[in-house]
Amino acid sequence: MRICFTFKLPDRGEENLSIHKYTGLIMAILFVSLTGCSLHQSYHTAQDSSLTVEETIVEEEGGEVTTQGYIIGQPISNSTIMEEEFTNDYALAIADSKEENDIGKMIFVQITDNYRNSYGLQSNPLLMGKK
Repeated sequence: MRICFTFKLPDRGEENLSIHKYTGLIMAILFVSLTGCSLHQSYHTAQDSSLTVEETIVEEEGGEVTTQGYIIGQPISNSTIMEEEFTNDYALAIADSKEENDIGKMIFVQITDNYRNSYGLQSNPLLMGKK
């Protein structure tokens, strides 16, 4: 199972926000597939078009990107993530490595209402460490 996140990066005209503060701005759409993930038929497979978390962090603002990363926790503030005993299904922290500890190398992804039961960590703690 592969989990991909597609979201729009903030435009340059918005306040200069750090990547950790994207929680409220990211419009996340989760796609699960055994062979890859795609946004629309016009997108390539996940292997062709997905960015790493590091590539997404440095990506030009204002664009839409598909990012792959390991689920490493639930963000509870701009500087802290929970790795167990999750309290809600509202957001995920993803990174390029399962062992990442540096908040600056993570992306916080807001989970929209219709995906919370399937992808929220309180409801699905076994997603921890999955890519």
